[in-house]
Amino acid sequence: MRLLIVRHAKAEEASMAVWPDDALRPLTVAGADRFRRSVKRIVRLAGRCDAVITSPYERAAATAEILSDAAGWPEPVEDSRLVVGTSVREMLATVSGLDGSGCYALVGHDPGISLCVSDLLGAPAGTILLKTGGVALVDLVGGRSELVGLLQPRMLARKLD
Repeated sequence: MRLLIVRHAKAEEASMAVWPDDALRPLTVAGADRFRRSVKRIVRLAGRCDAVITSPYERAAATAEILSDAAGWPEPVEDSRLVVGTSVREMLATVSGLDGSGCYALVGHDPGISLCVSDLLGAPAGTILLKTGGVALVDLVGGRSELVGLLQPRMLARKLD
């Protein structure tokens, strides 16, 4: 199984006055544009994904929608196990019943989404940090995990040759 782990793109600043329900906080226009420009490089890294699974929070769902549309991947499926504050075990359970030969994109929030990458690789918590719009591709084969690629937003924003 291959997991493309994605931290949502740049969102509006958290503010109880503006966004009393943090789940409704959207992407910034610039964040959405930058992530859209990143998709070609993400596809170059991951190839084709068989499913895109996302947190139902607005900023993650919008990121997943951009990814699906721009890459030509399946429509995102929302899963509440990818919301803020969910344990790594619960987050990874989103793919436990899926075909082990597929590639699946998980779109979520920090700190959990970065903790997933660290946990999969057996690294101490907090070792790997995905910035907003960053991605990690991890191969899971025979009980082992291997980091295939880690692309932060600056790398993703570079023009392809």
